[in-house]
Amino acid sequence: MNKNIPLSCTSSNRSIANELNWKEIEKSLSAKLHLFTREIVFFAHSDSVMQDCSKLLKSNNLIFRTFNSFNSALRIGVDKTADVIVITDEFAAASNSNFTKLLKNRACQELQVITWNNSSVKELVSCIQNSIASINQIENKKLVIDRIVESRASSNRPKQNEGIITVNKSILSEKDFRNILKKELDDSVNDDPEKILAKAIQVIKELK
Repeated sequence: MNKNIPLSCTSSNRSIANELNWKEIEKSLSAKLHLFTREIVFFAHSDSVMQDCSKLLKSNNLIFRTFNSFNSALRIGVDKTADVIVITDEFAAASNSNFTKLLKNRACQELQVITWNNSSVKELVSCIQNSIASINQIENKKLVIDRIVESRASSNRPKQNEGIITVNKSILSEKDFRNILKKELDDSVNDDPEKILAKAIQVIKELK
């Protein structure tokens, strides 16, 4: 939601928690919309490392691709679609550190870049799993916050009664409400939407 819709923080005996349709929020999260497909892109001179990793990272939600050229990958927009990029070899076109900075600057979404130091494939797989978990955590927090803010905005829309439009007094704006949730959920280390929602409920109940 782009508009900063004024939302009521308190109104008589109505708390913020009571303004939300918790059943609808829980239903939208239980639909497993958070099981995103993740694209893992390798920059290497061969696809051998990718093949080894894909055997260990068995999941229907992962897409694996290998490129041997930075320029060709950027031309087709890999920086816009990839979730995790693994740089396994040195390339003459640009240093790995410079290419990492370029990718981070061009990315539209959360992007994790791993530079492999020729450690074991199992260690690399562990790094990829941690990167995916980090992305899931960030996106699931956003998903939970969006659902809560949308539910509250819906319950606070102006209601017309016999030609008279009534609006709750604005004490806490949508922007402030969203920022409070984001700040309080930043220390959550779990990427499960249901558990993030449980933490959000605690935060909202404590709002005055």
